[in-house]
Amino acid sequence: MVYLVSYDLIGPYRDPAEYTRLEDKIKSLGATLHFQKSEWLVESTLSAVQLRDQFAPLTVKGDRIMVNRVTNEWAACSLTQAEVDWLNQRNFADAGVPLLGLPRFR
Repeated sequence: MVYLVSYDLIGPYRDPAEYTRLEDKIKSLGATLHFQKSEWLVESTLSAVQLRDQFAPLTVKGDRIMVNRVTNEWAACSLTQAEVDWLNQRNFADAGVPLLGLPRFR
C-alpha cells in the first residue's frame, strides 16, 4: 500500500537533526519518494495508524503529522519522469479503486 506522509515540525527553531531523524524513520519503513519539502510517499505493509505511531515518538507538542492512503487513482502535474516511474512501480493492492486508464499527469 502507498501512503502520503505530510508533516510540519512547529517552532521558531528546530534542530536540523530532528528533521533528519523523522526522515530516516520514514525511509526505514519501505520504498520512499521525497515528493515535496515536507511530504513523502511511502510503500509499506503497515496501516496508516501503524505508520503514524512510528513517527509519534519523534515529535513534540504542536508538531503535525498526517498519513493518508494513496489509491491507484492519482493525478499530478509537473512530475519528473523518475517520480512517474516510482509511482507506476508501486503496489496499490486493495486500494478499492479500479484503474480508469486516464492520463495521470500532465
